Amino acid sequence: MRMKSVKRLFSEFQPERYDLYLAPDREAMSFSGRVKIIGKKTGRPSQRLTLHQSGLKIKSAKLIRNDRKTGENVIDIIRHNTHKSFDELRLHADEILYPGSYIIEIEFSGKITEPMHGIYPCNFKLDGQDKRLIATQFESHHAREAFPCIDEPEAKAVFSLSLKTPAGETVIANTPIKKVQEVEGSRLMGDGRAPKTINHKLTYFHPPPSER
Repeated sequence: MRMKSVKRLFSEFQPERYDLYLAPDREAMSFSGRVKIIGKKTGRPSQRLTLHQSGLKIKSAKLIRNDRKTGENVIDIIRHNTHKSFDELRLHADEILYPGSYIIEIEFSGKITEPMHGIYPCNFKLDGQDKRLIATQFESHHAREAFPCIDEPEAKAVFSLSLKTPAGETVIANTPIKKVQEVEGSRLMGDGRAPKTINHKLTYFHPPPSER
């Protein structure tokens, strides 16, 4: 039986920074989000950029070339599609993409699933009542279940994470909290810029209000 070869996406696009926003819904067992990825295309010129994703629904995608002379130039994406066998999101541009600096902006949504990876629930009892907290496990290749990314060990980048949760709930993350805003019954938490790291080191969880 022939083994399926897996292409290393880091050889074609190298992320430098992620600005990630996530809004988990514990009751609906789903989440929505958006991510801004700043990085460099390497390798041969092509009309495609490829990221990892698994089980995500892509709502929109935007591609910008960051040129030192002309500034930011929007490049039309003629289509985007997911390849389930390889856990890939493929962005097809209407022009040749040459090596250089690019910005990718993607809106997406996904499901919170029972297996203990990606974004998942932890169910427990407290004083005889059923409780649930939401946690993450991105190691070693499960960050792609939470947001589009280059989900490979060598793809180290700087992360900035923002989370929207119900007001009054506690959020614990492994990056410092920079600011907290209360907006229409919800809490928006933004952290500081995390040191350059790999995707599976990004972690958070939030319990129900009574567990604060």
